[in-house]
Amino acid sequence: MDIFLIIISCSPSKKLYDTIKSPSPHLQISLNKKSYLKGEPIWIDFKFENKGTKFLVVSSKNLSVLYNQHTLVSNIVDKNGNTYPSGLWGCYTHTKWDTLFPGEVTKYSFNLLEKHYKIPEKYTDRILPPNTYSIFSVVLRNVISNQIIFDVIEPEGIDRIKYDLYQKGTRAFHNLPKMHDIYKELFKIDSNSFYSELLLYKLIIHTSFHDDKEASELAKLFLQRYPNSNYKNQVLRKI
Repeated sequence: MDIFLIIISCSPSKKLYDTIKSPSPHLQISLNKKSYLKGEPIWIDFKFENKGTKFLVVSSKNLSVLYNQHTLVSNIVDKNGNTYPSGLWGCYTHTKWDTLFPGEVTKYSFNLLEKHYKIPEKYTDRILPPNTYSIFSVVLRNVISNQIIFDVIEPEGIDRIKYDLYQKGTRAFHNLPKMHDIYKELFKIDSNSFYSELLLYKLIIHTSFHDDKEASELAKLFLQRYPNSNYKNQVLRKI
């Protein structure tokens, strides 16, 4: 079983990859929106397709070369040319060993800003400053996706209040009862806000480091309140 490492990048080196791009594998990326409030999850969808007439073989050599180049291509660039090292990569496990059949399509999605760590102190999200950004993706070293432009907007008014509460809640991970109280306050302001959804999700993650039973109860609450959440599968694992 092989793992595809999907590198997120907005590097100006895209033109260098175009010269070695293979015509058979095709990578398409899309975002669920064109603009996001600061701190809002940015979900990116990948569609990887073998458009050739032969099997696409994913070898361990491809993966090792790609991994070695990870730090060279994994970055985000805003409209002013500022580069933000992101260290972003997604894992996709292909269930048919090392081949992608002609015409076969695989799909994967994840939150562009989320970081996963095994210790609570480092479990956090990236916060992109308000600006205009571009993004494209590279898979298997030489397969380049389309390029997408998106905006990050500074929250104002009630959105600013919700953002500030969300930030206050995330910083309270060392005090779970306080974090829970902040979530309740945020939920009262706007029960459907992605800020409240994300804070409860983080509360579940941090609680799971200490109390599996309590995390399970919070997970059940999450599924009741946010049944269509993109975090549904992750939360189900905590029950």
